[in-house]
Amino acid sequence: MITFERGISQTRDGALVRRGKLGEYSIELDLTEQVLRLDVADEQTEPGLNSSPGFEPLLRPSLAGVREDFVSAAMLAQKAKQFDDGLYAAVELAAQRGTDRFAGKQRLLELLAAELTEGQAGQPGEVVLAAAELGGLTPPLAASIAPSVKQRVQAFLLEDLKSKPLAFYTWSPELKAIFQQDRMLQSRLKGSADIATLARLLHANPRARASYERHLRLMSGLSNPFAATEPSLRDAFDQGPPDGPDSGVCFFPPSRARETDLAKRLFQGRSIPAGYSLMDDLIARIRAGKIDLTPTGASGWYDYQTWALEPLIVPEGAAEANHLDLGGGYRRHLEALFKGLLTLTRETHIKQVEASMRLGWIDSSIPIEPLLSLEPVATYYLRRAQAYAFVRTVLEAAFEAGGLRGMQRLTADGPVEPDLDAELSFMERLFLGAYVTAMRELGIDPGATDRETAAAATYAQWAQCCGEDRDLAQDARAMVPLFFDIERRKTRVWLFLGWSEKTLDVAFFHRPRLAVFDDKGRPVSLPRKTLRFVPCSKPLFYPVMVETYVDSILNRKEFQRHCDEFRTPGRIVDALH
Repeated sequence: MITFERGISQTRDGALVRRGKLGEYSIELDLTEQVLRLDVADEQTEPGLNSSPGFEPLLRPSLAGVREDFVSAAMLAQKAKQFDDGLYAAVELAAQRGTDRFAGKQRLLELLAAELTEGQAGQPGEVVLAAAELGGLTPPLAASIAPSVKQRVQAFLLEDLKSKPLAFYTWSPELKAIFQQDRMLQSRLKGSADIATLARLLHANPRARASYERHLRLMSGLSNPFAATEPSLRDAFDQGPPDGPDSGVCFFPPSRARETDLAKRLFQGRSIPAGYSLMDDLIARIRAGKIDLTPTGASGWYDYQTWALEPLIVPEGAAEANHLDLGGGYRRHLEALFKGLLTLTRETHIKQVEASMRLGWIDSSIPIEPLLSLEPVATYYLRRAQAYAFVRTVLEAAFEAGGLRGMQRLTADGPVEPDLDAELSFMERLFLGAYVTAMRELGIDPGATDRETAAAATYAQWAQCCGEDRDLAQDARAMVPLFFDIERRKTRVWLFLGWSEKTLDVAFFHRPRLAVFDDKGRPVSLPRKTLRFVPCSKPLFYPVMVETYVDSILNRKEFQRHCDEFRTPGRIVDALH
């Protein structure tokens, strides 16, 4: 049996090699020309999950207790999902309450509510006052306007697609209130004169105007730029409100997303074909080059997160592509991974993004298996690290560099112990380390700096005990709204049903160059069958996702109870209908 050293070494000429011992012999594998063949055995799947009938994948609500000898990309994605939710929740609370250097939305609404008199409220003023009430404020209301504000709140609460808190916003009453407050502030304002009045009132108070501008920057950076059809009050003041009773102006506009941009472009005012899948259409257009996921100078964190997923469906463009030969089954796995991770990513941003618009041969030889300790989607890991670096710039611009040390990521059970600055640094190092590790195992020199080498050590330490990571044990099953179909009177949603497991088959498509040395370092030849290159198998987790119509929106707990009751994908979806 060969005893290989842990990890990969680099020679003076830059080649990446695996070194090991076989008795008195030294083994050296030059990985420079290595190409690994990856595939997943074809499986039947359930109807509606790109499948033939008769098979229901075994679902697990979390990744608790997973094996630690191979890291699926899904495991890192689940870790990222829990961190992202906690980061976003912590930022939501800080942005609402305010900090020493950042005036909160609560204070902004208090300033405006104090200025909104009976005579100058109108529909835009009612929206602001209703949002303040939903956010937990109690602005004094004139008797003549109180009934209309109350009626607006009640009507809003009856619209689940707009008002029902989802994702991490169910963790606490304060987060629930922020969700409903900000969703109310996404309402379209009406009446050009009243919009102009509210814009002037906001502009007349320098503190309120500065606070409003900072919140707009934070929202568009933390999620994405605002939808083109939804201008803000800043636009209304700078350019004047659009003419017409339905202006499209919002106090806090919703943010655009690639998937909702596509749905709006295709189906605004037109019927949605039976059997249409927005996810499948989105993937087809990305592969055809019709949708470019590359972030622009105006992009927010959601764009960076979506761009990080692109190598999963266009693996030919990834840096590791020349060292991998992907079978059809594994390509389908990567596509399922893309679908599930995009669903989870959208759920993190669900309040802000637009949603309410409608895988042997036995003998005496010594086997050499491929070294693969994690799923080799290196470019995805790198882009995810870059997305964390980007969101740091957004947060430090809002709260200053030291501000993150006073904030903590939230969970459903309360804040975690490390501060947000330390955790954000860890997440960037974790994914950067995963990228460096994956590239080196494939035989690609990533040109690692001291920082990237340290990041690889951070990843290796996490991977050795990832089965104990509490974030992997969190239940991420969720219903994520896309739009309301006014013809069918139903809401189109993405359902994240949980995780399932496949087997990843890994083989040498092009073998690494083999060299054998004696105990004095001199090259020697061994009998032909002494060493042989063999494939191996790895456990591969993947997300199970469905797109469908529903009559009612379910939050996390409600949907998780529903999944626990009906258990299989087919029954879960059927029961929703």
